[in-house]
Amino acid sequence: MNSDTLLANLKDRAAIPPASVVLTDAKLLGQATEELQAFVAPALSGCNQEYFTDHSDIPVVSGVSAYDLPARASGGALRALKFVDANGNETRDPIPQIDLGDIGRYAALGSSVPLAFYFTATQIVVLPAPTATSGTLRAYYSARPGTLVNGTAVVTVSSSSDTVITSALVTPGIFAIGQTIDIVSPNPPFKMRAKDLAITGSNGTTITIGAGGLTAAGVVAGDYVTLAMTSYVPQLPLEWHSLLELRAAIRAFATMGNTQGRQEAAASARELQTALVGLIAPRAGANAKKISAWR
Repeated sequence: MNSDTLLANLKDRAAIPPASVVLTDAKLLGQATEELQAFVAPALSGCNQEYFTDHSDIPVVSGVSAYDLPARASGGALRALKFVDANGNETRDPIPQIDLGDIGRYAALGSSVPLAFYFTATQIVVLPAPTATSGTLRAYYSARPGTLVNGTAVVTVSSSSDTVITSALVTPGIFAIGQTIDIVSPNPPFKMRAKDLAITGSNGTTITIGAGGLTAAGVVAGDYVTLAMTSYVPQLPLEWHSLLELRAAIRAFATMGNTQGRQEAAASARELQTALVGLIAPRAGANAKKISAWR
């Protein structure tokens, strides 16, 4: 279900007039995005089945301790922080997180590899400060689903090479040089093919990117291209799209002052959520999860 289908279903479910000036398409998509990011995705993530697990590699800079948290990290939280050396080898264990009171115990040490870290409001601070520009910090996190956009802000891939995407339609002014894009499969499980690709060229039918690698990423005809951190399809398992629709309907009924409709939709949402959790937890029923002895 893409965003336009979600809008159509939502208008039918909540009996929203086609020319509503209160619940416009933009308002409905905004409310659906809020429900997606603040309720449905956290509910699914809380099942601890790794549906949103992703990572970002942050280059280490000599003498620099503080690094920005990944913009896609839901809640500004990490699952784990690890170090990857110059040869691409990831450390076996995560970097320990320390309390603020223990900063002084590590700050004066000398090491080219981070021995500990702590959080500030928006950054990761590793200790001691790196003594060389070598390796990367690998930040694992639960990725926030993209902000929902309608069909005017998406390109459907017709064909692609490693550096050029030929599109069925490019809305004028949407995909400009210097912006970044995401590419998502239109089919379940709505895989993120590529993210944060910088646009180096754009015209009426093609988008050119600098880094390349589209073929290796598996980009194919039919994939959706949107601006980075937006999406034309809710990035959830297909069965959970119905829960998102119900949660958005609750918001719509509340806006219209329809108390009975809101209560009925809320009851349906609770019942559906219970069924969906039972469907996916555990995600691999016959495979017991192994807990490592050293953890």
